[in-house]
Amino acid sequence: MKYKSFAVFILTHGRPDNVVTLRTLLKAGYTGKYYLIIDNEDKKAEQYYENFGDHVIMFDKKEMSQRFDTGDYSEERRSIVYARNASFDIAKEIGVDYFLQLDDDYNSFGVRFSRENTLKQYAIKDFDRLCDGMLDFLEVTGAKTVCLSQGGDHVGGITGRWGQGLIRKVMNSFFFKTDNPMTFVGRINEDVNTYTTL
Repeated sequence: MKYKSFAVFILTHGRPDNVVTLRTLLKAGYTGKYYLIIDNEDKKAEQYYENFGDHVIMFDKKEMSQRFDTGDYSEERRSIVYARNASFDIAKEIGVDYFLQLDDDYNSFGVRFSRENTLKQYAIKDFDRLCDGMLDFLEVTGAKTVCLSQGGDHVGGITGRWGQGLIRKVMNSFFFKTDNPMTFVGRINEDVNTYTTL
């Protein structure tokens, strides 16, 4: 990778034996640093440490809940938003300049392209190169974040959303520069809340 000071953060909770994204990431040829980000309210935390050792980083969920607007008065903390916001502190603590946030349940990474008037896909085999390209894009745009598209963004094929090019919607796979932080808001739909307000 061109960007040596980079890590992938897989945000996970309650499924130490089924972190699908890690298998998918390694199968896609990723060779860089990665960490599983868990919270101190996860009843399976010990099993994460047993399975993944030094690749696990824990944060204080209740403390993080007091640092941003959850958008409600509930004491409920079942949401990825806490891990999303904790990631910036974690990135500083471990000394990386860039990081990628991924959910823990991705089963494929692919590239979509037009051929013979249809939308085709092939599996990513060099995830390091993909990360370098996305980080170049992040630097050139000066954006707070850039993201990979999702399967739903390609519904309708060539004549659907795919043909529209870049869109403002950002979800699920966030590339960040550590010294250009942002705060996710809302316990529910934190990604949509954040990209519409920022």
